[in-house]
Amino acid sequence: MDNANNNKLASANLHFEKDKQLAPYLLICEGVDFLGVEHRSNIVFFKFSPNEKVQIAIKQFYDQEAVPVQPKVLLDAVERFKTEIYRAKV
Repeated sequence: MDNANNNKLASANLHFEKDKQLAPYLLICEGVDFLGVEHRSNIVFFKFSPNEKVQIAIKQFYDQEAVPVQPKVLLDAVERFKTEIYRAKV
């Protein structure tokens, strides 16, 4: 398999998120890996993988079926979200 096909497969398994509610939530979801941020056209995108687990977590979030989270854990994720945005824009 050549590099072009490898890149397509790799990017197909990624999820880019900019939503200020979803990104912190995804940071604490079990089975979802945070891969860093990308800054494009003055927008900060959070990269997560695998996309399949991310889509399940997003559906649970919107359907209000997400696993309950301790407030401190969620607030720590919000702080991390803010820190990553600051770093990406500096």
